[in-house]
Amino acid sequence: MAEDDTVSRSGGGHLSAFLLNHYIISKPLSPLINNIAAALLTVAYVRGVMEVGAQIRTKYRQAELSCKFIHLCACSFVIWWPLFDTNHWGWRLNVTVPAVMIMRLVWVAAIKKE
Repeated sequence: MAEDDTVSRSGGGHLSAFLLNHYIISKPLSPLINNIAAALLTVAYVRGVMEVGAQIRTKYRQAELSCKFIHLCACSFVIWWPLFDTNHWGWRLNVTVPAVMIMRLVWVAAIKKE
């Protein structure tokens, strides 16, 4: 596929362009839908990392190993940021993941004191 065709077919952010170029969708996503999908992918990634970290903690009984895995993987959620379309205010949804994770850490560490 030619580069000009790629640019002309993409109407939204990189997520929309990726889906179009791989023939998963036939029309570009609207910027809002593109940003919501990118935010959901980011949340799913971080949630998956947390679940794998919990499995490591349970299986190997090493909280230190689990903590290192989570910190290395979860901080790399910024790899999803290029999927957001900056033509719409919805690109600010990328802040939801760190905000939710900070609130969760505050809840567990300060309020529940686990």
